[in-house]
Amino acid sequence: MLRCSILSSWAIQHEPRGADVESTTIAVDLAKSVFEVAVANDRGQIVERKRFGRASFRRCLKTRPASRVVMEACATAHYWGRVAQEHGHRVTLLPPNYMRPYVRRNKTDQADAEALVDASRSDRIPAVPVKRAEQQALIALHRMREQWMTTRTARINAMRGLLREHGLNLPYGAQTAVLAVPTLLDSSTELPAALRRVLASVREEIRALEDRITAAIPLRPDWLPMQCVQGLAISSGGRWLSIRVPTTEHISPAPAQPNGYVHASTGPRRAYPVLGMPSANCA
Repeated sequence: MLRCSILSSWAIQHEPRGADVESTTIAVDLAKSVFEVAVANDRGQIVERKRFGRASFRRCLKTRPASRVVMEACATAHYWGRVAQEHGHRVTLLPPNYMRPYVRRNKTDQADAEALVDASRSDRIPAVPVKRAEQQALIALHRMREQWMTTRTARINAMRGLLREHGLNLPYGAQTAVLAVPTLLDSSTELPAALRRVLASVREEIRALEDRITAAIPLRPDWLPMQCVQGLAISSGGRWLSIRVPTTEHISPAPAQPNGYVHASTGPRRAYPVLGMPSANCA
């Protein structure tokens, strides 16, 4: 009896991660149209291999019993993670930079699926949370906004260089430079008419880009719950940077500045509103 008790205690202490959840692991190597799937049992042994198209993979998630679905946190992973969660599966997304040591031999779809099975049994690899559709939409808006800002900066620099070649200097600062363009075009008689028309068109393009940038991040009421995160949000010149800091403790909101924003200088590990929202109790 003592020996059985000792063996039972050892088994509990050395129980692999995931033993208390679904016994089947479905590792999915994502792609644009063809997915490599490896199904493993509770001991990590692969018992089934499949290749699915998009429609057949969706049917597979719908018809299979609740399992643990493991995917690499790459493109389309959050979408397919939400699809799997809708059908009762538990989704684990693993960071791509942790996958390479688990890939055996050459990198193929089958080898990647096997690597996901092995990596999912490690308790030293942090999982990536599945993003909601609203969170992905917010990230997409930020990316488009950054691209428009890059284009705006390029157009201003192009105008600055072209005018300098004709002896005209734009003042420093993006807003100041754009406001000064009409005055320089009207006051200069040496600029060719064709160049004058092109520069005026570029200025109108910059103004249109500024309108897009301003309207890129709407303050939608249904996004309010996700606009307050436990982390950091900086608003500077219309740009926002948010960093999530996982914590379980109660954190009081930081005091608002005169412009309604909460800045990083108010102290670490506080709740900051995202998207330039006025300070609120985000705890």
